Amino acid sequence: MIIVKSIFLFGFYGYGNLGDEILLENSLRLLSNYDEIAKLVILSPKIPRFSGDGFINFELDNVSKYNFPKLLKAINSCDLMIGGGGGIFQDETSLRSFLYYSSLVKYALMAKKPVLLLGQSLGPLRSPISRRVMKKILVSNLVYPLMRDPVSYRYAKLFSKHAVLSTDLAFTYIPQIPNIEKNPKKFSLAIKEPLIVNSDFFHILKSLGFKKVDLLIFFPKEEEKTALKNMETLKKHFEVSISIGYKRIVESIASSSLTFTQRLHGAILSLIFSTKFIASKTPKIVRTFHEFTYPGFANFSSSFELVDSIEKILEFDFESYRRKTLKIFLKRSENVRKMLNFFLEAKYTPKNLIFESKT
Repeated sequence: MIIVKSIFLFGFYGYGNLGDEILLENSLRLLSNYDEIAKLVILSPKIPRFSGDGFINFELDNVSKYNFPKLLKAINSCDLMIGGGGGIFQDETSLRSFLYYSSLVKYALMAKKPVLLLGQSLGPLRSPISRRVMKKILVSNLVYPLMRDPVSYRYAKLFSKHAVLSTDLAFTYIPQIPNIEKNPKKFSLAIKEPLIVNSDFFHILKSLGFKKVDLLIFFPKEEEKTALKNMETLKKHFEVSISIGYKRIVESIASSSLTFTQRLHGAILSLIFSTKFIASKTPKIVRTFHEFTYPGFANFSSSFELVDSIEKILEFDFESYRRKTLKIFLKRSENVRKMLNFFLEAKYTPKNLIFESKT
């Protein structure tokens, strides 16, 4: 039997990507509910600092990505290794990155450490090498995959008897914000690429009464230059502002009447704060929302699709859709807590899995 007192938490943390920082904060909030934890080490170039109520109640340390002596020591000394959300197990953006994170898991398995993949997505896995490596990870009796979308869940359960459908960790903690009124004249824009649209796009937005746009920068390292270019394009038609940082982005989305987003967490935050959204057809976003019929998906390089989506979303009963989908996401998020309870409130025996819920 294993009593979990020390945890190693890994993900794409500490690099300023808002989506991943939300996942980190929510992972820490979840784990702070368990007095059993004495120490937690995060894979991050720095120890995170969060505003708020000082919810962290255990010793917190960090280890940089390529500090291998300290990294291996952290894995060897932990009782449980957790992948705290995200889409790091894919090779679409980088095969090297996939091999790095999968190597951490493989080393932990060699050291006989249980690995909890919490609110993760899998794929795309384009390389045969990636698929072989992922399969070897999933078949291990020490790996517990809680998948954030149905596609990843179906793939995981082909190889893992422990696979569970959960949801993105953004749904495990919903921040409270002051009552903010919707501005019918403002929309938000969270895009990673230069905006390429024709006059029809601007015409329909102006005809609907929009006069302001807030550019949301989720990952300054990659998006700041693009945002400045988009600002030059948009200021010919609208009053433009820029929002950076969790609090300002949440407030911007909550006060907007419409959000255009290429970021998954732009869509999730819009859903949470009752803002209609039009999202790009990326694998992460489509997988998260595809089981719920929604007309707000478009190819952002096509003005025709964007205009078509705007017209469809105006006629759509968004509040009914929001209530239905949010209820399902919040219910699935309970599987995250159930799995953590299994490890942290019960004595864990690797050969005797007691949590097998698939819903």
